Amino acid sequence: MFPRPALALAALLLAGCAPAPASPTAPAEPELVASSDDAVTLLAPAALDTPARQVWTRRIRTAVDTLAQTDLGPLDDGWDGRLVVELPDTARAYARLAGEGAEAAAAVTRCPADGSRITVNPVVDAAEPAYLASLLLHEAVHVATGSSCSVGAPQWVEEGLAEWVAAEHSGESLAANQAWVEQYLELHGIPEVLPTDADFSGDPDTVSAAYGLARLAVAAAIDGLGHDAAMEFFGAAFDGRGDDATTAAVTGWYRAELAGLSASARR
Repeated sequence: MFPRPALALAALLLAGCAPAPASPTAPAEPELVASSDDAVTLLAPAALDTPARQVWTRRIRTAVDTLAQTDLGPLDDGWDGRLVVELPDTARAYARLAGEGAEAAAAVTRCPADGSRITVNPVVDAAEPAYLASLLLHEAVHVATGSSCSVGAPQWVEEGLAEWVAAEHSGESLAANQAWVEQYLELHGIPEVLPTDADFSGDPDTVSAAYGLARLAVAAAIDGLGHDAAMEFFGAAFDGRGDDATTAAVTGWYRAELAGLSASARR
């Protein structure tokens, strides 16, 4: 999922969750109408006019094209190059699709029977285009790697990889991650371990810091292992094959990077 404090959104990943059932007494939500091309399927209310659909389709297409040019090694070998994006138009409709506990997330990538879908919270409709581009790219990484349909990898790998890709293509995303890391270091100092799964739940500040720290951990792994070896390491994590020795090495590089940032902040 995707944290952005400017919108007061906590990022809570619900990988592989089933949609929460609608209340039997709640009025029916408008049906989402599909429009598709060779790479994008957009599911949105019929009330969304053609120009608005075209804007969203272009945004999603940009995420597809950007990800197609990103080298994720074996991690995206199972991706068919398509994205399916849902745009519920009410908070209740979003919560019904995204699942219990995801109400505050800007978007979730979920795993229904027919494959991964990105479900976007209507609260971000008025967000800046750059934010929406990073949001969609982040979620697209979850689709491409299949992380929403697996439970093998620790959250720091899943979310850190998605944030790393987004930050590689957005200076604003990178700056936001760095700001959260700097705030974390000021408040808590250098952590002993990589971000834990528990760090990705709780208050918005804690969750946002976890995303920033996870991106830095992924970057440290890529720098320390080399790109191809890092992608193999992440792939093993997705498959549930943890490598304790490599994880320990990554932890050391991660902590050294944080120590450097902390020292720079004190100068």
